[in-house]
Amino acid sequence: GKSTVAASIAWNLALKGFMVGILDIDICGPSIPKMLGVSGMTVQQSNFGWEPVMAHPNLCVMSIGFLLNHPDDAVIWRGPRKDSLIRQFLSQVNWGALDYLIIDTPPGTSDEHISTAQYLAQTRIEGAVIVTTPQDVSLSDVRKEITFCRKVGIRILGVIENMKGLTLPMPMAATTDGNKENKQEGQHTTAVEQRRDRADAVGAMKRKSSIQIIDMDTNEDMTEAAVEALERVFPSRRLGFHTDDILPPTSGGARQMARDMDVPYLGLVPLDPVLARACDIGFESIDGTGERQMQPLSPSSAPSGRDCLRKIVDSIIAKALP
Repeated sequence: GKSTVAASIAWNLALKGFMVGILDIDICGPSIPKMLGVSGMTVQQSNFGWEPVMAHPNLCVMSIGFLLNHPDDAVIWRGPRKDSLIRQFLSQVNWGALDYLIIDTPPGTSDEHISTAQYLAQTRIEGAVIVTTPQDVSLSDVRKEITFCRKVGIRILGVIENMKGLTLPMPMAATTDGNKENKQEGQHTTAVEQRRDRADAVGAMKRKSSIQIIDMDTNEDMTEAAVEALERVFPSRRLGFHTDDILPPTSGGARQMARDMDVPYLGLVPLDPVLARACDIGFESIDGTGERQMQPLSPSSAPSGRDCLRKIVDSIIAKALP
Protein backbone atom coordinates (compact mmCIF):
# COMPACT_ATOMS: atom_id res chain seq x y z
CA GLY A 1 0.00 0.00 0.00
CA LYS A 2 2.97 2.39 -0.07
CA SER A 3 2.29 3.55 -3.63
CA THR A 4 -1.43 3.94 -2.88
CA VAL A 5 -0.64 6.10 0.13
CA ALA A 6 2.04 8.11 -1.71
CA ALA A 7 -0.30 8.82 -4.63
CA SER A 8 -3.13 9.70 -2.23
CA ILE A 9 -0.95 12.11 -0.26
CA ALA A 10 0.29 13.79 -3.45
CA TRP A 11 -3.22 14.03 -4.90
CA ASN A 12 -4.72 15.47 -1.71
CA LEU A 13 -1.90 18.01 -1.40
CA ALA A 14 -2.45 19.08 -5.00
CA LEU A 15 -6.18 19.50 -4.40
CA LYS A 16 -5.33 21.80 -1.48
CA GLY A 17 -3.52 24.10 -3.91
CA PHE A 18 0.10 23.12 -3.24
CA MET A 19 2.58 22.61 -6.06
CA VAL A 20 3.49 18.93 -5.76
CA GLY A 21 5.88 16.54 -7.45
CA ILE A 22 5.84 12.79 -7.01
CA LEU A 23 8.93 10.74 -7.85
CA ASP A 24 8.51 6.99 -8.30
CA ILE A 25 11.84 5.31 -7.45
CA ASP A 26 10.38 1.81 -7.34
CA ILE A 27 12.58 1.01 -10.33
CA CYS A 28 11.51 -2.60 -10.75
CA GLY A 29 7.80 -2.08 -10.07
CA PRO A 30 6.66 1.44 -11.04
CA SER A 31 2.94 1.92 -10.39
CA ILE A 32 2.51 5.66 -9.79
CA PRO A 33 1.78 6.50 -13.48
CA LYS A 34 -1.17 4.10 -13.55
CA MET A 35 -2.51 5.30 -10.21
CA LEU A 36 -2.46 8.92 -11.33
CA GLY A 37 -3.98 8.22 -14.74
CA VAL A 38 -0.91 9.09 -16.82
CA SER A 39 0.24 5.61 -17.82
CA GLY A 40 1.48 5.56 -21.41
CA MET A 41 2.68 9.17 -21.38
CA THR A 42 6.26 9.97 -22.44
CA VAL A 43 8.89 12.22 -20.90
CA GLN A 44 10.05 15.16 -23.05
CA GLN A 45 13.55 16.63 -23.09
CA SER A 46 13.98 20.41 -22.90
CA ASN A 47 16.80 22.90 -22.31
CA PHE A 48 16.09 22.53 -18.59
CA GLY A 49 16.31 18.71 -18.55
CA TRP A 50 13.61 16.07 -18.47
CA GLU A 51 10.12 17.52 -18.25
CA PRO A 52 7.91 15.61 -15.78
CA VAL A 53 4.46 14.45 -16.83
CA MET A 54 1.58 16.58 -15.52
CA ALA A 55 -1.17 14.57 -13.82
CA HIS A 56 -2.93 17.74 -12.62
CA PRO A 57 -2.23 21.45 -13.14
CA ASN A 58 -0.16 21.45 -9.94
CA LEU A 59 0.93 17.80 -9.74
CA CYS A 60 3.88 16.54 -11.80
CA VAL A 61 5.14 12.95 -11.99
CA MET A 62 8.42 11.24 -12.86
CA SER A 63 8.84 7.48 -13.08
CA ILE A 64 10.84 4.90 -14.98
CA GLY A 65 7.44 3.72 -16.18
CA PHE A 66 7.50 6.59 -18.69
CA LEU A 67 10.80 5.34 -20.14
CA LEU A 68 9.77 1.76 -20.90
CA ASN A 69 8.85 0.65 -24.41
CA HIS A 70 6.02 -1.51 -23.04
CA PRO A 71 4.33 -1.47 -19.61
CA ASP A 72 5.11 -5.18 -19.18
CA ASP A 73 8.84 -4.73 -19.74
CA ALA A 74 10.94 -5.88 -16.76
CA VAL A 75 13.72 -3.68 -15.40
CA ILE A 76 16.59 -6.05 -14.56
CA TRP A 77 19.22 -3.75 -13.11
CA ARG A 78 21.90 -4.01 -10.46
CA GLY A 79 22.53 -1.32 -7.88
CA PRO A 80 24.84 1.05 -9.85
CA ARG A 81 22.32 1.54 -12.69
CA LYS A 82 19.53 2.19 -10.20
CA ASP A 83 21.75 4.68 -8.40
CA SER A 84 22.53 6.50 -11.65
CA LEU A 85 18.85 6.82 -12.61
CA ILE A 86 17.83 8.11 -9.18
CA ARG A 87 20.58 10.73 -9.38
CA GLN A 88 19.24 11.81 -12.79
CA PHE A 89 15.66 11.95 -11.48
CA LEU A 90 16.74 14.22 -8.63
CA SER A 91 19.18 16.47 -10.51
CA GLN A 92 18.15 16.48 -14.20
CA VAL A 93 14.35 16.76 -14.02
CA ASN A 94 12.80 20.21 -14.36
CA TRP A 95 10.63 19.99 -11.23
CA GLY A 96 10.11 23.73 -11.04
CA ALA A 97 9.16 25.43 -7.78
CA LEU A 98 7.57 22.75 -5.61
CA ASP A 99 5.98 22.98 -2.18
CA TYR A 100 6.30 19.22 -1.72
CA LEU A 101 8.19 16.39 -3.43
CA ILE A 102 6.72 12.99 -2.52
CA ILE A 103 9.10 10.07 -3.16
CA ASP A 104 7.53 6.63 -3.50
CA THR A 105 10.04 3.94 -2.55
CA PRO A 106 10.04 0.15 -2.87
CA PRO A 107 9.85 -2.08 0.23
CA GLY A 108 12.81 -2.55 2.51
CA THR A 109 16.07 -0.61 2.91
CA SER A 110 17.82 -1.32 -0.38
CA ASP A 111 19.80 0.59 -3.02
CA GLU A 112 16.95 2.98 -3.81
CA HIS A 113 16.65 4.13 -0.19
CA ILE A 114 20.41 4.48 0.32
CA SER A 115 20.85 6.50 -2.90
CA THR A 116 17.93 8.80 -2.13
CA ALA A 117 19.10 9.47 1.43
CA GLN A 118 22.63 10.13 0.17
CA TYR A 119 21.68 12.52 -2.64
CA LEU A 120 19.22 14.45 -0.48
CA ALA A 121 21.49 14.63 2.57
CA GLN A 122 22.33 18.30 1.89
CA THR A 123 18.72 19.30 1.36
CA ARG A 124 15.93 19.82 3.85
CA ILE A 125 14.09 16.51 4.05
CA GLU A 126 10.85 17.08 5.93
CA GLY A 127 10.62 13.43 6.88
CA ALA A 128 9.51 9.92 6.04
CA VAL A 129 6.00 8.52 6.18
CA ILE A 130 6.11 4.79 6.84
CA VAL A 131 3.30 2.51 5.68
CA THR A 132 2.50 -0.89 7.14
CA THR A 133 -0.31 -3.41 7.32
CA PRO A 134 -1.40 -4.86 10.69
CA GLN A 135 0.30 -8.27 10.41
CA ASP A 136 3.51 -8.99 12.29
CA VAL A 137 5.35 -10.00 9.10
CA SER A 138 4.85 -6.43 7.80
CA LEU A 139 5.62 -4.80 11.15
CA SER A 140 8.93 -6.67 11.29
CA ASP A 141 10.05 -4.99 8.04
CA VAL A 142 8.78 -1.61 9.20
CA ARG A 143 10.87 -1.75 12.36
CA LYS A 144 13.96 -2.11 10.15
CA GLU A 145 12.84 0.87 8.05
CA ILE A 146 12.43 3.00 11.17
CA THR A 147 15.94 2.00 12.26
CA PHE A 148 17.27 2.88 8.78
CA CYS A 149 15.72 6.37 8.91
CA ARG A 150 17.27 7.02 12.29
CA LYS A 151 20.72 5.88 11.15
CA VAL A 152 20.71 8.18 8.10
CA GLY A 153 19.18 11.10 9.99
CA ILE A 154 15.71 11.23 8.36
CA ARG A 155 12.93 12.41 10.65
CA ILE A 156 9.97 10.04 10.89
CA LEU A 157 6.72 11.94 10.44
CA GLY A 158 4.76 8.89 11.45
CA VAL A 159 3.36 5.48 10.65
CA ILE A 160 0.19 4.80 8.64
CA GLU A 161 -1.59 1.49 9.22
CA ASN A 162 -3.05 0.47 5.86
CA MET A 163 -5.79 -2.13 5.18
CA LYS A 164 -7.03 -1.81 8.77
CA GLY A 165 -10.67 -2.87 8.67
CA LEU A 166 -13.41 -2.85 6.06
CA THR A 167 -16.87 -1.29 5.81
CA LEU A 168 -19.32 -2.15 3.02
CA PRO A 169 -22.97 -1.13 2.68
CA MET A 170 -25.62 -3.85 2.66
CA PRO A 171 -27.98 -3.95 -0.36
CA MET A 172 -31.11 -2.69 1.41
CA ALA A 173 -34.09 -2.29 -0.92
CA ALA A 174 -35.08 0.92 0.85
CA THR A 175 -31.94 2.64 -0.47
CA THR A 176 -32.48 1.89 -4.17
CA ASP A 177 -32.98 4.81 -6.54
CA GLY A 178 -36.43 3.71 -7.68
CA ASN A 179 -37.71 3.44 -4.12
CA LYS A 180 -36.27 6.86 -3.27
CA GLU A 181 -38.11 8.42 -6.20
CA ASN A 182 -41.42 6.88 -5.13
CA LYS A 183 -40.98 8.16 -1.59
CA GLN A 184 -40.25 11.64 -2.88
CA GLU A 185 -43.53 11.55 -4.81
CA GLY A 186 -45.45 10.37 -1.74
CA GLN A 187 -46.14 6.93 -3.23
CA HIS A 188 -45.80 3.51 -1.63
CA THR A 189 -44.02 0.53 -3.09
CA THR A 190 -45.71 -2.83 -3.28
CA ALA A 191 -44.25 -6.03 -1.83
CA VAL A 192 -43.43 -7.18 -5.36
CA GLU A 193 -41.62 -3.92 -6.10
CA GLN A 194 -39.69 -4.14 -2.84
CA ARG A 195 -38.57 -7.69 -3.65
CA ARG A 196 -37.50 -6.56 -7.10
CA ASP A 197 -35.59 -3.59 -5.62
CA ARG A 198 -33.96 -5.88 -3.09
CA ALA A 199 -32.94 -8.39 -5.75
CA ASP A 200 -31.51 -5.57 -7.86
CA ALA A 201 -29.56 -4.21 -4.88
CA VAL A 202 -28.24 -7.66 -3.96
CA GLY A 203 -27.14 -8.24 -7.56
CA ALA A 204 -25.42 -4.86 -7.68
CA MET A 205 -23.55 -5.60 -4.45
CA LYS A 206 -22.34 -8.95 -5.74
CA ARG A 207 -21.16 -7.42 -9.00
CA LYS A 208 -19.26 -4.63 -7.25
CA SER A 209 -17.73 -6.42 -4.29
CA SER A 210 -18.30 -10.21 -4.57
CA ILE A 211 -19.69 -10.08 -1.00
CA GLN A 212 -22.18 -12.80 -0.12
CA ILE A 213 -23.87 -13.98 3.05
CA ILE A 214 -23.59 -17.78 3.00
CA ASP A 215 -24.63 -20.78 5.05
CA MET A 216 -21.33 -21.93 6.53
CA ASP A 217 -22.42 -25.56 6.52
CA THR A 218 -23.81 -25.81 2.98
CA ASN A 219 -22.18 -22.80 1.26
CA GLU A 220 -25.66 -21.77 0.09
CA ASP A 221 -26.07 -18.11 -0.89
CA MET A 222 -28.32 -16.58 1.80
CA THR A 223 -27.74 -12.92 0.90
CA GLU A 224 -31.23 -12.02 -0.27
CA ALA A 225 -32.97 -13.92 2.56
CA ALA A 226 -30.69 -12.33 5.18
CA VAL A 227 -31.25 -8.83 3.80
CA GLU A 228 -35.03 -9.37 3.78
CA ALA A 229 -34.95 -10.52 7.43
CA LEU A 230 -32.87 -7.52 8.51
CA GLU A 231 -35.19 -5.14 6.69
CA ARG A 232 -38.14 -6.47 8.68
CA VAL A 233 -36.30 -5.86 11.97
CA PHE A 234 -34.68 -2.55 10.98
CA PRO A 235 -36.99 -1.11 8.29
CA SER A 236 -35.54 2.43 8.30
CA ARG A 237 -31.87 1.75 8.99
CA ARG A 238 -29.00 1.78 6.50
CA LEU A 239 -26.91 -1.23 7.47
CA GLY A 240 -23.49 -2.43 6.42
CA PHE A 241 -20.75 -4.96 7.02
CA HIS A 242 -17.84 -3.87 9.21
CA THR A 243 -14.73 -5.41 10.72
CA ASP A 244 -11.81 -3.68 12.44
CA ASP A 245 -9.40 -6.54 11.88
CA ILE A 246 -9.67 -8.07 8.44
CA LEU A 247 -5.91 -8.72 8.79
CA PRO A 248 -5.73 -9.32 12.56
CA PRO A 249 -2.39 -8.62 14.28
CA THR A 250 -0.92 -11.00 16.82
CA SER A 251 1.18 -8.54 18.83
CA GLY A 252 -0.72 -5.27 19.09
CA GLY A 253 -0.51 -4.01 15.51
CA ALA A 254 1.00 -0.78 14.19
CA ARG A 255 -0.27 1.40 17.03
CA GLN A 256 1.57 -0.69 19.62
CA MET A 257 4.67 -0.88 17.42
CA ALA A 258 4.67 2.93 17.11
CA ARG A 259 4.49 3.27 20.89
CA ASP A 260 7.28 0.75 21.38
CA MET A 261 9.57 2.54 18.90
CA ASP A 262 8.54 6.06 19.96
CA VAL A 263 7.27 7.23 16.57
CA PRO A 264 3.97 9.02 15.82
CA TYR A 265 0.98 6.91 14.78
CA LEU A 266 -0.69 8.94 12.03
CA GLY A 267 -3.80 6.80 11.74
CA LEU A 268 -5.37 3.88 9.97
CA VAL A 269 -6.68 3.47 6.42
CA PRO A 270 -9.41 0.83 5.97
CA LEU A 271 -9.83 -1.18 2.80
CA ASP A 272 -11.87 1.02 0.46
CA PRO A 273 -13.26 -0.36 -2.84
CA VAL A 274 -13.52 3.13 -4.36
CA LEU A 275 -9.93 3.95 -3.45
CA ALA A 276 -8.81 0.63 -4.94
CA ARG A 277 -10.69 1.42 -8.15
CA ALA A 278 -9.08 4.86 -8.24
CA CYS A 279 -5.66 3.19 -8.21
CA ASP A 280 -6.66 1.20 -11.30
CA ILE A 281 -8.11 3.98 -13.45
CA GLY A 282 -6.52 7.13 -12.04
CA PHE A 283 -7.31 9.36 -9.06
CA GLU A 284 -8.46 12.27 -11.20
CA SER A 285 -11.19 10.30 -12.93
CA ILE A 286 -13.30 8.69 -10.25
CA ASP A 287 -15.71 9.87 -7.60
CA GLY A 288 -17.71 7.92 -5.04
CA THR A 289 -20.16 6.65 -7.66
CA GLY A 290 -17.47 5.15 -9.87
CA GLU A 291 -18.18 7.63 -12.69
CA ARG A 292 -15.35 9.44 -14.44
CA GLN A 293 -15.25 13.05 -13.26
CA MET A 294 -12.61 15.72 -12.70
CA GLN A 295 -13.08 16.14 -8.96
CA PRO A 296 -11.80 14.82 -5.63
CA LEU A 297 -12.72 11.34 -4.48
CA SER A 298 -16.11 11.74 -2.85
CA PRO A 299 -16.46 11.05 0.87
CA SER A 300 -18.73 8.21 1.89
CA SER A 301 -21.18 8.19 4.79
CA ALA A 302 -19.09 5.60 6.65
CA PRO A 303 -15.42 6.36 7.44
CA SER A 304 -13.56 5.27 4.30
CA GLY A 305 -9.98 5.07 3.15
CA ARG A 306 -10.51 8.38 1.36
CA ASP A 307 -11.77 10.12 4.50
CA CYS A 308 -8.96 8.72 6.64
CA LEU A 309 -6.28 9.71 4.13
CA ARG A 310 -7.59 13.30 4.04
CA LYS A 311 -7.19 13.56 7.82
CA ILE A 312 -3.74 11.96 7.66
CA VAL A 313 -2.64 14.41 4.94
CA ASP A 314 -3.73 17.32 7.17
CA SER A 315 -1.67 15.83 9.99
CA ILE A 316 1.37 15.40 7.73
CA ILE A 317 1.11 19.02 6.52
CA ALA A 318 0.98 20.23 10.12
CA LYS A 319 4.11 18.21 10.99
CA ALA A 320 6.03 19.19 7.86
CA LEU A 321 5.38 22.93 7.91
CA PRO A 322 8.06 24.95 9.76
